[in-house]
Amino acid sequence: MLNKFYLQKTQKIFVISIATKAQEEIEVQETLKSRHHIRLKFWEQFINASNQINNLFSNNSPSKDNWIGKGIGMSGVNLNFVATSSYCRGEIFINRGNKEENKEIFDYFFKTKDKIEEDFGGKFEWERMDNNITSRIKAQLDGVSYFEEDDWKKMNKFLIDVSVRMEKAFRDPVKKLSTEWKNK
Repeated sequence: MLNKFYLQKTQKIFVISIATKAQEEIEVQETLKSRHHIRLKFWEQFINASNQINNLFSNNSPSKDNWIGKGIGMSGVNLNFVATSSYCRGEIFINRGNKEENKEIFDYFFKTKDKIEEDFGGKFEWERMDNNITSRIKAQLDGVSYFEEDDWKKMNKFLIDVSVRMEKAFRDPVKKLSTEWKNK
């Protein structure tokens, strides 16, 4: 009798814990759906705002991801824009799928850091990230969130400004590097 009672009690606890787990998973999925919807809305309004000033994102579509990007003349070297719940940034993201090539590209740009930053009109954070396959060069604005629509205007202004200046600063170095690599 005691074993039967224990078995029934254990089954009830198991059923309750499965139901709780299912409810938690539903809540996580709802949060993800909400976040994706907000990202789509953020990137849609950003692309529209950017297209009123320049054509850098005329071929981009809004994304549910926290980033959008565009090629800048060399495979694996992209101009990406990231928006999160605590910052936004523009970055040259280097990922050709090969760690050694990525670090070589990063080092190539780093050798002309002063000229690139002069053309940009400001400083970058240079992240070689030796323990990672990828590298990045970024300009970041902290203290803003894509969850806060009141921040969007400030984020747009920063990202549009950075996009224009980064594309200009990296146009010639990427073109030169791409030509050198084709002739290797």
